[in-house]
Amino acid sequence: MQDIIFNLSIICLFVILAITLLILLLSIGLRRKSIIVLWAIFIIALATFAFFAEPSPSDDLYRYYLTINRIRGGIPNSEFVESPLIVQKLWFTIIAKTDNNGWLPASAVLLFGFFIGSIANDYMKKNNVATKIVILFFLSCLGCCSVFSLISGIRNVVAFAMWFFSYYFFYEYRKILYYFLTIIAALLHTAVIICVILALIYQYYLKMKVGKEYWKIILLIVVIAYVLPSPLIGNILNQIPNTYINLMARKWNYYFQYEGIMGDTGSLFIKIMVLFFTASALYLIIKKKGRITFSEFILSIGIPMSLSNIIFERFIFLIGIVSLPTLDNIYKSMSKLGRFFYVICAFCLLSIRIFLSFYSMFVYMNFNGQEIGEILRTIFGG
Repeated sequence: MQDIIFNLSIICLFVILAITLLILLLSIGLRRKSIIVLWAIFIIALATFAFFAEPSPSDDLYRYYLTINRIRGGIPNSEFVESPLIVQKLWFTIIAKTDNNGWLPASAVLLFGFFIGSIANDYMKKNNVATKIVILFFLSCLGCCSVFSLISGIRNVVAFAMWFFSYYFFYEYRKILYYFLTIIAALLHTAVIICVILALIYQYYLKMKVGKEYWKIILLIVVIAYVLPSPLIGNILNQIPNTYINLMARKWNYYFQYEGIMGDTGSLFIKIMVLFFTASALYLIIKKKGRITFSEFILSIGIPMSLSNIIFERFIFLIGIVSLPTLDNIYKSMSKLGRFFYVICAFCLLSIRIFLSFYSMFVYMNFNGQEIGEILRTIFGG
């Protein structure tokens, strides 16, 4: 029965991806509810797929499974017990109450899908958005966040999605809810602090004069990107008597010694993808010469942020999550021919990224399913 469910999830994933290709090529328009239903089906299929993941020892998910097994056995390690990441501890403890660790990546996918789907649904209610743009937004989230990072890394992608969900819905009118959800996200992953800092910089920009003053913000980001990858920051943070800040310090020093995403063979392609989004935002900023949106702000600093491993390792996730307004506005500002080429370029870049993400999963992970799972591992794994 498990084999059947797993194989059906694989078939469903590829069928929906094929449907999205047809929607983009044939310019098929769908109603808002139909788009959300399509997204929900995809997320359920992806969550089912993730449920059967068997990580390799090099994956974060492998370490998480070991921690959950120890909790289930009543002997959690000291690092977990002393961790200030309360939300992570609560999540893992809940999973330990079940009989299968697969609920961890499955629940991560469902949470991610809920946050992204809610943002898309609300944006479509308030704006006249082309179906293909919403599809590109979903692909941007899956491509920039990386399906592999969502299923294996789990915490970072979910924390970022939760944070932007809170910023999008509550920052302007219900700040208490924004602060509450931001704290929850930060207690799931410390990298949320990057999002908070960028939001504060953007709010500072809104209080400045529009125009040349914006480039001071860009310059500030460039300076930060050069300064952050330094052990000095980590050492300073480590002197503060707070377990959460000390955890940040350890992560800081770890990434200072770790090449991460900027050192792998796919770094050039990722930079090209980021350049595409950055160019999109800058095109809108230059063309309208007015106050920029938060989405345009985040996308426009993509290249400066890539100067730093410690920021860019996480920042790439945020690019996809906030991209919808920029994708929509640039699409509306283009001619019919320009729209065609823009959509094709975006689709190709994001499809390659998603394909590479699935490739990584089948190379580094095993799955409980047989037949289709075995065939795909053979194809992707070589």
